[in-house]
Amino acid sequence: MTAGNTRRGAIIGIALDVLPPTVAYFALRAFGVRTELALVGATAVAGLRLAYVAVRTRRFDVFAAFLMAVYGLSFLTALVSGDDRFLLLRESVTTGVLAAGFLLSCVVGKPLVFLAARRASGDAEAPGWDHRWATEPGVRRTFTVLTFTWGWGLLAEATVRIPLVYLLPPDVMVGVSSALQVVAVAALVAWSVRYVKRRKRNGAPVG
Repeated sequence: MTAGNTRRGAIIGIALDVLPPTVAYFALRAFGVRTELALVGATAVAGLRLAYVAVRTRRFDVFAAFLMAVYGLSFLTALVSGDDRFLLLRESVTTGVLAAGFLLSCVVGKPLVFLAARRASGDAEAPGWDHRWATEPGVRRTFTVLTFTWGWGLLAEATVRIPLVYLLPPDVMVGVSSALQVVAVAALVAWSVRYVKRRKRNGAPVG
């Protein structure tokens, strides 16, 4: 499998983890479903994805399980209060937890971006990924930097939202919050692509 195919596979794998629960949540909200129930639906979709991967690969999927836990925490925080501003702050809580997971994975175990890329390459390639992680410092640096940057980027997005929740009317903040997420993720994706290309030009291993 080429590096290009691996990166495409990683992107597809992450999209399959992130998009279905997110689409389920906003679809339910569009049909007038309450926030708490919409979060239950999103968590259920994430759980189905986790179960599917576990059955197909016969192994526990850490990345999908982590995302399911994030949605579960989001659901629990939504139950604490029905206040509009608190529910908007919930998005910062869940994004902050996701960011913490990215950062923690850089020092405990393997970085989440590496785990996603390894899974996307298929079961047959997984031992090769583990071998390269163990023997090639350049691979460890590449994926650690990617994961570390995503962690801090998501943490910054969560932090910026907090004062805006209290400065803007709730109806306005709903749109601003969604736009903030899109901009943050787009910026992180663009940076990641440039970083990987620069590493390749310098002859460094990128997976």
